Amino acid sequence: VGSYRVAWRIIDLISQVTIQPMVGVSFVTLSQLQDDPQRFRSAFLRMLGLGALFTFPTLAGFGMVSGTLIPLLFGAKWTSSAGIARILTLMAIPFCVSFFVGPALAAKGRSASIAKSSVLQTIATLGLSLVAAPFGLAWVAAAWVLRAYLTLPYYLLLLARDTGISTAAVLRTIVPPCFASLGMVAWLYVVAPFVAVMFGSGTANLAATVSLGCISFAGLLLIFSPEYVKNSVVVLQPFLRRFMVRSVSGASAADAASHRR
Repeated sequence: VGSYRVAWRIIDLISQVTIQPMVGVSFVTLSQLQDDPQRFRSAFLRMLGLGALFTFPTLAGFGMVSGTLIPLLFGAKWTSSAGIARILTLMAIPFCVSFFVGPALAAKGRSASIAKSSVLQTIATLGLSLVAAPFGLAWVAAAWVLRAYLTLPYYLLLLARDTGISTAAVLRTIVPPCFASLGMVAWLYVVAPFVAVMFGSGTANLAATVSLGCISFAGLLLIFSPEYVKNSVVVLQPFLRRFMVRSVSGASAADAASHRR
């Protein structure tokens, strides 16, 4: 249980940094647009696209560096958690999509759909976990990943039925960062032996791998999906402006407090 908890704790931290800030505002935003189907659809897909843009490469990258990162953060005795983490990161697609489907259904007032999906997830989790438990912790983690993919079509069905957002539109939104993340993982597998020779197996290796992963992911998106990058930058601009305003306001408040003292 401890090994599983350590692996999941980092994935939970990744979600708090990459996806939950957007999910936190998605319900309010979508609730304001619930009577305008076209704007509701556009807002949902924009937020889902941003969530995928940050979540997919981060989870994929974590899977690649978990063997180095977890011992550095928690100590060598938790090295076994790295294998569990690599399995759990495979659920990146349903992990990201499900985070946004819930607020979308809630914004439309579809509490019954949310309850049905929760019951289905609970039953699937219990059933698959009981089947996998005799084979060890890795199989339990794999059961969680399988459960996420098995229940994803039902989530998408509810989304299409209750909001009018088709599965095809959802897939078109998440495909570019998904393929760029897969390309990043393939590249990191190729260069991993060379990175190990040059930087060893500690912090330097981790920093080099993360840098190469960021460069390769960004490069693949720019080469194969430049329009996706352009649209993402446009969507990010309001968030960046708010961040800059808050930073300036915070700095001004700190200066004023310093002068008063």
